[in-house]
Amino acid sequence: MKRLILASLVLTLITSCASRSYLDTGRKKDYDPTWVYKVYKIDSIGSWNLIYVKHEAYRYKILSHKEIDAEGMKIGKHEKYNLKLHSMIYGAMFAYGVKCFNFDNTADVICLERNKGIFDLLYAENLKGLYLVEKLP
Repeated sequence: MKRLILASLVLTLITSCASRSYLDTGRKKDYDPTWVYKVYKIDSIGSWNLIYVKHEAYRYKILSHKEIDAEGMKIGKHEKYNLKLHSMIYGAMFAYGVKCFNFDNTADVICLERNKGIFDLLYAENLKGLYLVEKLP
């Protein structure tokens, strides 16, 4: 029994250190505005569009409210865009291991996908719905 408890403590410590090491990798709250991201999946849940993008070896999940009357260039799968990304959850929520979030007090729950390499939820200041816009009002 003591071995089981000791093994559990060691495993917990290793897992804790591994998950917190993400915070020390140099990723920042705001992402480089010169980066170009390739859209590889577009999905939705409730009132949110979920846009999955890649930059080099990293994957990101972007949230954007669904918009009916949005104007601009509609983004598409397999296309590349310069997106102005910002973290929605960076910091304390990430450090405490929260995996799912509710942003607008509805039943819409949006989760990280750590098993797929998605460790943050982002928003793009130059997206309105699924449309790329130059300036937001």
